Amino acid sequence: MTIVMLYMMMCAIMIFYNCCTYHRVFSSINFYLSIWVAMVFFHSLKWIDYYTLETNTWLVIFATTVLAFLGFRFGSIIRPKNLSFMKEMDKKRMEKTILIISFLSMLAIIPNTFFLIRKYGFNLLSKTSQIYYDNFNGNAPPNIPYLSALAQLGCVLSGIYFSYYKFKPVIVLPVVLSMLAILPSGSRGGLILTVFFCVLPLCLKKRKILRLQLSKKQQKKKKRRIILLIVAIVLLFVALTISRSVQLDPNIYQYMSKNMSSIARVAPAVFKLYQYFASPIGVLNAYLQHPDFYFGGNTFGPLYNIINKLGGSLQYNRYQKFYNIPIETNVGTWIRELCEDFGYIGMFAMVLLFSLLVGFYEHRAVKYQNRDDIIMASVLGTIFVMTFFVWYVREGTMQVILLAAIAMRLLKYVNAKD
Repeated sequence: MTIVMLYMMMCAIMIFYNCCTYHRVFSSINFYLSIWVAMVFFHSLKWIDYYTLETNTWLVIFATTVLAFLGFRFGSIIRPKNLSFMKEMDKKRMEKTILIISFLSMLAIIPNTFFLIRKYGFNLLSKTSQIYYDNFNGNAPPNIPYLSALAQLGCVLSGIYFSYYKFKPVIVLPVVLSMLAILPSGSRGGLILTVFFCVLPLCLKKRKILRLQLSKKQQKKKKRRIILLIVAIVLLFVALTISRSVQLDPNIYQYMSKNMSSIARVAPAVFKLYQYFASPIGVLNAYLQHPDFYFGGNTFGPLYNIINKLGGSLQYNRYQKFYNIPIETNVGTWIRELCEDFGYIGMFAMVLLFSLLVGFYEHRAVKYQNRDDIIMASVLGTIFVMTFFVWYVREGTMQVILLAAIAMRLLKYVNAKD
């Protein structure tokens, strides 16, 4: 418990220092550190009889946390130059862009939902466990891949629009489409992604500009709508958790504490929520004791998959290896995946470089309030925050979002030059 308290104190000092020097409470690095503190704390409670974390696991956790903090701070002190050609998109054009992106995502979301309803019926929420296992075993109905991810990019644009302009129904469309795309699979991680895609653009808005644009009454109205959105997504998160934990494996109870066992028999969703946030560190610990390596298998996984479909024979696993910790779990934070891809040195380098990139774009977005910088900062920041669970760059949908964000930036550059 002493090392847990030491880690929590270190993170608390980093958060306090960042708030004092960066003058922003709601920043990606503060979210990152807070979630890791919660994970370490939950794991230490031993409500599930997790194996004790080994010394090398603690060293890796401490080292990557420090590197992530230093990378973000170094990135935030780089003096970026404002690009004069990056003129802001006006209100009408932004509304049009949100509609176009939503329409493109609908080309996949509506057919995919139709195929699911045809196989499982209309009450998809009650079938999320079955859909998940069918996806895992390759028995899922046909679907149009990747395109549905654009709805989450639309959530970023909706967040930017809402932070600068008044509420309009058009900005709800990408959020609804994102939930519709996520709901059938029961992906709780997808819901958390949607929250941060919507909220991070609001966190990047300068408070001074917000005060100048809106009256106190309007500011309070905006805050109520933001809270309402978060509450709605959190409730859906809980609903998905309940739907995927209607019946627990009887063998699991032997690994629970007495209190957790009593709670889980009445409310199994509580066990699932605890497992969701506490288990990744346990998987990381198991992996680090017997690591295996395959270059780029996670980071470049979607590319490897495409190459294989064209006749290649690269090693690619859509789902990660399960570990007994002592319950079967397969998600082990971005540290496990980066280590598997690039080895220890490469993993440390990637943590530093990616956090530096996040810090650079977040500082740039706050300083210049440029739409394209806010998009990049929001997408990279969301990936960064979600690394407690998985390295989302391994997902083809996230790579589509990144490529679309870069394409929008380049297109604006070309149009400005013309």
